[in-house]
Amino acid sequence: MTTANFKCAALALLVLLSACGGGGGGGAASGAGAAASTSAVSPVLGFSGSDKTFAAGDVHGLAIRYTASLYSWGSNLDGQLGTGTETSSLIPVQVPSTVNWSLVSAGGLFTMALRSDGTLWTWGSNQDGQLGLGLLSNTILPTPTKVTLPFAPRDISAGGSHAMAVLTNGALWAWGDNDSGQLGIGTNSDQNSPVEVGLAKNWDSVSAGGSHTLAKQAVTNYLYSWGANANGQLGQFTTANFTTPTQITLPALTVSVFSAGGAHSMAIDTSGNLWAWGANGSGQVGDSTSTTDYTWPYEVSANGSWARVAAGGLHSLALTTGGALYSWGDNTYGQLGNGTTTNSNVPTQVGTDTHWVAITAGQYTSMAVKSDGSLWIWGRNDSGQSGNGTTTSPITTPTQLP
Repeated sequence: MTTANFKCAALALLVLLSACGGGGGGGAASGAGAAASTSAVSPVLGFSGSDKTFAAGDVHGLAIRYTASLYSWGSNLDGQLGTGTETSSLIPVQVPSTVNWSLVSAGGLFTMALRSDGTLWTWGSNQDGQLGLGLLSNTILPTPTKVTLPFAPRDISAGGSHAMAVLTNGALWAWGDNDSGQLGIGTNSDQNSPVEVGLAKNWDSVSAGGSHTLAKQAVTNYLYSWGANANGQLGQFTTANFTTPTQITLPALTVSVFSAGGAHSMAIDTSGNLWAWGANGSGQVGDSTSTTDYTWPYEVSANGSWARVAAGGLHSLALTTGGALYSWGDNTYGQLGNGTTTNSNVPTQVGTDTHWVAITAGQYTSMAVKSDGSLWIWGRNDSGQSGNGTTTSPITTPTQLP
């Protein structure tokens, strides 16, 4: 996932706050669904909008300021804010550290983040070993702790309760919950320490969903999937689970960016066309229905103008090359940002602004960065996951992080 602007508050709290990306549970190549633009962003308001520099979990959010300091907010009952306590926060608080951070991804109730020195750190719930520290399950760790890997990661993604990392040597590693085969290691056994996924050394990027995983290979840009598949989220023309990476072949998508959501998946091919598949009970595929799950990639739009995607728990976000933001799917908590709580089964533009450069989606929240470096959040907020100092919920339109 990936991934606060404090304007006046930012100026007043310059040393106190920090913020701003597949996945994850998503985003492009990131957890519960993070995706970001490569467009240049002004650092004036504090957020770079780079891939996986801001992230939304189930009930918490995180972001890296342009100063490379990391901030978190929302529920902290499982230590997922990384502040050394289990005290929740309605406003962004700095993750204690004097080092620089480069990437962040939020899982269901845990967080993983990469430091600029190439080391990976995790914190929060360890119920299924998702912290990768070799600890017994049901551990709560509220302080960032280093994960041992043979090479530095170049991409990371936190899923519902599992974690993935692509290392600089091109190898793919996984750990955590594996009940549905989402680690890709050929078994259904949980792993509390990192294990290598096969022997291939040509992986480029990865996105961990609720209980499934997507990953792209370098050079070919082919997309692979594995894990839970009850709703067809693997795009393999079946609802059977897969325990090893399997190429999506019909069609054989060559993708630029992609995102694994709760039980659906999204991708943009190398021609800029938008695809989605998997669960569609809330219209999150975007096919104008809310009844048919898709076990194969469905082409949502073939106009070649799409740039970024982010798959949330039950909703979808996408950016065009022109900076317009679109949303569809479940809107129970206003996560579509259209001022209502009515679901949508087709992509609908969020307002008229065309200055959006980065997006990420959590379970019931959405986050986006504009070209001026400001960070905006909307959706569910009963745990303070909007970071605006309140628990007023839902927030049905994009609201700038104060």
